[in-house]
This record gives sequence, C-alpha cells and structure tokens, in this order.
Amino acid sequence: MTWHPTATTVRGIRGDIEERLNAFPELWKPHVTNVDSTTQVEPFAFSGAVPKPREMKDGRKTQGLSQFSFNIENGEHELTLLIDRKNFEDQQTDSVKRRIGEMSGAWAPYKDEIFNEMLEKGNTTTQGTPHDGLSFFHDTRSQGDSGTIDNNLTGVVAAADAIPTSSEFLAAMNQCKRTMALYADDQGRKGTQMAAMMQLRVIAEVDLERPMREALQSTLIDNTDNVYGRNIAEPDFSPYLTPDATPTKAMYVHAVGSDDFKGIIYQERTPLEILIWDDPHWMDKHNGLLITMRQRFAFAYGNFRRMIKYTFTT
Repeated sequence: MTWHPTATTVRGIRGDIEERLNAFPELWKPHVTNVDSTTQVEPFAFSGAVPKPREMKDGRKTQGLSQFSFNIENGEHELTLLIDRKNFEDQQTDSVKRRIGEMSGAWAPYKDEIFNEMLEKGNTTTQGTPHDGLSFFHDTRSQGDSGTIDNNLTGVVAAADAIPTSSEFLAAMNQCKRTMALYADDQGRKGTQMAAMMQLRVIAEVDLERPMREALQSTLIDNTDNVYGRNIAEPDFSPYLTPDATPTKAMYVHAVGSDDFKGIIYQERTPLEILIWDDPHWMDKHNGLLITMRQRFAFAYGNFRRMIKYTFTT
C-alpha cells in the first residue's frame, strides 16, 4: 500500500508555515516603495522636477522634464525541504513541526537579509543606483542644477569603539536632517524632501540600539529636556547589519513620509507560493514529503535624496 499524509495534515502543514511566517517582524517593509510587476523586467523612469515658475515678461516658455531611466529584473527565489516519511509513519509530530519551523525561520528573515545587504553595499560602485551609474550612497552626486548631493556622511565620536553617546547620536541626526532638507532638485530648488521628512525612520546595527533609542525616545538627555530628539524618527535596530570589526558604526536615516519613490524599491512579480508535493508515487520514489516555497521579486535602489548613510568613526 502506498503511504501519504492525510489531506488534513497537508492543510495543517501549509497553515503552520503561514502562521509562523506572519509572526516574524519584517524590518524592510516601512523602508520600501512597493511596485507590482507584470513581466520579468520592469522599466522605470524618474522624471525630473517640474521647472520653476517664472514671471511672464516675454511670453510663455515651454520647458521639458529630464528623464532618468533604468530597469529592474525580477529574481526567482526558492526553498525546498524534504521531510522523511518515517516521521509521519512513526507519528513524530514534534519532529515534523520542528522541521517546518526551521523552514519558516529560514524564509522569514530572507528579505530583511537582502534589504540590509543593500544598505551595507550602498556605497560601493558595483551596487550603485542604475540611472546615474554612481553608488547609492555617494559624496559628490549632482543632477542638472542640483549642486552636490552628499548622502554618505561621516562624524567623529569620542568612544574608542565608535559607539556614540545619546547626545552624539542626536547631533548626527540633526546633521542628517539639515543635509536632507537642503537637497536641491535638478532645477536647483531646495526643500524638495520636506514632505517626505515629515516621517523619518532610522535603521542601525544592534550596537547602536541604546544610543538610538535614548536619543529618539528619552524625555531627558544629559539632564536636559529632549524636546528636539524625542519622536523625530522611528528607530529600527537590525541584527542583519554586520557589526563592523573596525572602529566604525553606521546608521541609515530614511525619509518615508510621502508616496514618491523611497530610497529602496521592492518589486514583486508573484506572491509567495507554498507547494506541498503529496502525490503518492512521487513520495514513494523520494521517500518523503516535499515542501517548496517560491517567489519572484527584486529589491533595487530608488531615490537617493530620501536616505542618508551616517558613519560614526573615531
């Protein structure tokens, strides 16, 4: 007689996977612009800013928009697990659940790992912003009449391990906000990020959690009311950002308060598929139950005016 799990077991496996996946936090979600994809490669065009209004002394002047275009290609991602049929035959329910939990635990942080890897590689030339050929975090970018746009800042702190005090963290936040507020568009107008800056998020490695939370959430810093820092940004600390062995630490300040393109784009071609191969003949051949998780998506760099990398060094 050919063995296979009951339909209830199959439904239970799928439900258990979905329940475990939903329980995991997803740090990347507030930091991305979501884009639905209908093909393998999606073309994008960032239109330049609308020209400046002008006093009409000599008639109307028709002005065009600059175009910055690039493509985002979807990747295909999968995780496949074979559960030995003996676990079902011997009613080793705990063993099956443990394996399913391990599978969920491997898939759930996967997108966070990709997102955080993009942050860490954002100031290397090979991982740059597609539409201008420069790295996403860059010191000397310009577009049209924007002047220099520097979203790769560095500041010195007193501690030998480059972990800032709450006051130093707050000073760095102030520098990031000031820098972002003064970014100009390709027409030379400043303040173009002010709407997005109405909501800020800061993501940093775990070593910076304490000064970050104190700077952004404490009512007092150095016995002084923290009127400026309290609640100016939402803190996210990430275990997926690698603590640097050298005396440098990094945070990423992201303006997420408008519907325009954020610093990171998440493009989804297909929703997550959870496939359970319970065909008796297949299981006889492979001696187990096959579970496959599959999805097509891609992360890409977006609007560099919306995110600043700030590196604390000694």
